Amino acid sequence: MGLLDIFRSKKRTSPPPSETIPPAHGWDAITTTFAALYPGQDAPAHRAPLVHRMHDLSEHPAAFDGISAYDAGSSWHFVTYGLTELYAKEQDDAEVSGFGYELTFRVPKLADTPPAWAFDFLEAIGKSVWSGTALGPGHTIKTGPLDGRTDTPEVAVLVVRDPAVPEPVATPNGRVTFLLLLGVDDACRQRVLAAHAETTSDGWEAAIVNELRASNPDLVTPIRTQGPWGTP
Repeated sequence: MGLLDIFRSKKRTSPPPSETIPPAHGWDAITTTFAALYPGQDAPAHRAPLVHRMHDLSEHPAAFDGISAYDAGSSWHFVTYGLTELYAKEQDDAEVSGFGYELTFRVPKLADTPPAWAFDFLEAIGKSVWSGTALGPGHTIKTGPLDGRTDTPEVAVLVVRDPAVPEPVATPNGRVTFLLLLGVDDACRQRVLAAHAETTSDGWEAAIVNELRASNPDLVTPIRTQGPWGTP
């Protein structure tokens, strides 16, 4: 079973109702950060689970309380809500919120709505984090075809600091870093693995990520599909 096979779809058109959750200071900090990037987009495309994670007693709760997709012109810019402390502060480390990061992802804008498979992909990665996978700049994950199509060459992701939000964001619950998942083919992934053996994470980013940004400054995953995840 591949990493993306763990996804079980749950959809919701709006964030959880405010009367069932404490004040969402962490959530608001994420929204404020992306609202500054995309002025006027007060209601970006959004997916959230049917059952809020803190209330979900099932064996497989959703990874996130929500995922938003902002219109970035030629691409969709996704951001997750749920790997950090969105509501009350619960962890002892006052400096870091939750896992310390949320995920972002960019794909080409091919239609008026963001592709469903990209939401599904982020949900699958998020579930792997909750299962114990630690992510950080310089990491790479072999996922299989990101959009579920057998002929898609992007079969892995590189984890990098999102160039749109390069510095951690301060929230009432601690700092939050935005880690972008960049889809790459296996040849690029092998270069990263080789670089890891020779350099630090910072050296890897300087050597490879800056090279990629020369032709792809926003680090958009170049998948050109629009259909649902797993479409043949």
